[in-house]
Amino acid sequence: MKRIWFLILIIWLGFGQINSASAHSLEAGQLSILIDDVNAAIIVAPYASAFTFADDNGDGLLSTVEVDTHQDAIHAFIEERVVLRNEVDTAATILHIDVVVPDETATGNGDPAEADFVQVSVRAMWSSVPESIDVEYTLFGSAEERIHFLMQDRATGKVMEGEFHSAETVVRLRGEEVPTATDDAIWLSGIEHVLSGYDHILFILALVLATTGLRKLLGPLTAFTLAHTVTLAAVAFGFEPPVPAWLIEATIAASIAILAGIYLFGISVEVWWVAALLGLVHGLGLGQAMTASLGSLQQWGSALIVITIGVELSHLAIALVGIGALWLIRKPQHNVAVRSAASIAIFCIGLYWTLERIPISLF
Repeated sequence: MKRIWFLILIIWLGFGQINSASAHSLEAGQLSILIDDVNAAIIVAPYASAFTFADDNGDGLLSTVEVDTHQDAIHAFIEERVVLRNEVDTAATILHIDVVVPDETATGNGDPAEADFVQVSVRAMWSSVPESIDVEYTLFGSAEERIHFLMQDRATGKVMEGEFHSAETVVRLRGEEVPTATDDAIWLSGIEHVLSGYDHILFILALVLATTGLRKLLGPLTAFTLAHTVTLAAVAFGFEPPVPAWLIEATIAASIAILAGIYLFGISVEVWWVAALLGLVHGLGLGQAMTASLGSLQQWGSALIVITIGVELSHLAIALVGIGALWLIRKPQHNVAVRSAASIAIFCIGLYWTLERIPISLF
């Protein structure tokens, strides 16, 4: 009876977090800025609550129709609140602004193009190379909201990572008194990406369940990491998958169910090559997400490598935690019960996410 209640608890906890997993797409609260000579490229995902004047039905979301209707006002609003100034306080000239609502191919949930945030792309330039650069950001929906930024100045090689919030709306990227950027802050971005996504965590835990012991896990985990890195690098060098984004995201979700099913149904298979194949898909998903939030990945150079290291270290850490948890359960019968309960929960969640990420129009 205790095992049954434990199984119910595991499944209940899993489904309690089921909506916390996000597909590998741009998320609200992210900003990236790339400075190259006199040019600046900005990608930001501000909350819809920042554009209350465009929310015609007052539902806290922005639709494609609302964005199109209020396009000019939204562009003017963005120009006032995302400003890059040089040493004489001259703002970079805005050349182009593009505002889009994440559609079903980005979110994977099959709903109409309506979301609680929008994706904004801005191109700007100065007439001459600036000696100093101050970035001002005030595009907040409320005083409590924050936005995470990653900025790179290609001329100096400086990369900065941090947050804008109501108390600190200006950050100096180039010029005097700019703090030295460290790789520590950058690779932490990769770690945060993994730990904030339950699909990452459940996949690695499913991989742990599909193997027995650290030695047998090292092969599949290494295969997954290498394959993951290969496709991520391919996307960074311009490869565009010939399949829709929703299919990649649905496959990533299905991979969780597949690995859990290997243990659950006692399937005899070489886990390392399964992990390698699935790693290729996961790398594509991460590459698409990083492209959405950073733009062209080639331009980010070493920063991209450091972020990737953070991602892979997180995978290893999750695997070690999973192995450690199973090692603490000494009695074989209890170990089997926990593995079975966890596999059932992970299998069900993976299956749910798979169906959730397939557009409704295909059913």
